[in-house]
Amino acid sequence: MQTTVKKYRINSEDNFKNSTFESELNNFFSKGNDGFFEGKKGVSIYYNSFLQKNEAKENGAIVISSGRTEFALKYAEVIYDFFNNGYSVYIIDHRGQGFSDRIYKQDTELGYVDSFQFYVDDLKSFYEFKQLQKNHKKLFLFGHSMGAAISTLYLEQFPNDFKAAVLTSPMFGFDFITCKAVKFLKCKFTEYARGKGNYNYSLELFSGNTLTNSLVRYNKILELNEKFPKVKLGGPSYKWVEESCKAIRNIFKYSYKLSIPIKIFQAEKEKVVSLKAQEKFVTLLEKQGKVVELIKIPEAFHELLFEKDSIRKAVVIKTLDYLKNF
Repeated sequence: MQTTVKKYRINSEDNFKNSTFESELNNFFSKGNDGFFEGKKGVSIYYNSFLQKNEAKENGAIVISSGRTEFALKYAEVIYDFFNNGYSVYIIDHRGQGFSDRIYKQDTELGYVDSFQFYVDDLKSFYEFKQLQKNHKKLFLFGHSMGAAISTLYLEQFPNDFKAAVLTSPMFGFDFITCKAVKFLKCKFTEYARGKGNYNYSLELFSGNTLTNSLVRYNKILELNEKFPKVKLGGPSYKWVEESCKAIRNIFKYSYKLSIPIKIFQAEKEKVVSLKAQEKFVTLLEKQGKVVELIKIPEAFHELLFEKDSIRKAVVIKTLDYLKNF
């Protein structure tokens, strides 16, 4: 059912119109090895893994650190593509989202975290829980948006756990006023950040969305949210914003600790995170003599792996080409 591009098997939007493919994808995902592990402060964290049968022939293992509001099932197509190109894949639902425990029980749709460092701690706990270093010869970290920020902090604190990293639309900064203003605003940490609120997505909002140009994939994500209401997540709280701003400062402060090659994909029409911050980070790493590459993807919105085919395939191909080097 997949489209062959070069020597890679990459899914296309047209396949979602085919009920046979839908069954194939659902069947594939249902065979993942999922469960829960204990994260920081006793929080229950959901995970799923998809392992190649022949470890000797696998190209490596990819650990996915997803973005804010995201969840493992949303990444079924991404995992399917990585798996069908020879990689074992692991993914976790970060605390406070997906099927993992929600932190602020009074409003389970509020994007809340006590400390951004807990995201990193959870990922390290998962790494040790699954004994990833012992089970795979090559380990790669793939992070998107908030998950890319988590990944970068992780690599600064544990520089030897992965061979290389790929980051898409990394959350290295917001609009200038965001982090500066949150210090002075007299607001409750458990309130939604200004202009944000409960989960509010619909097909009618597609024309004004800043996440993807793909109506097919946008609609697929909406369907998943309706089918599994537990995964619905609204806007971020002021606490989440404050913690994210602290994390971003630390990402830059401790960048000198990074030691592995990093490939960064930047969306040309980015409206969610700061492009300037991404470029500033890359320039900083280059000055430090780090191995880093920034690739700007034309016409792309924030969610590069949920974009229309022409954009998504370019990112997947460049990612697979990159990982082959290790």
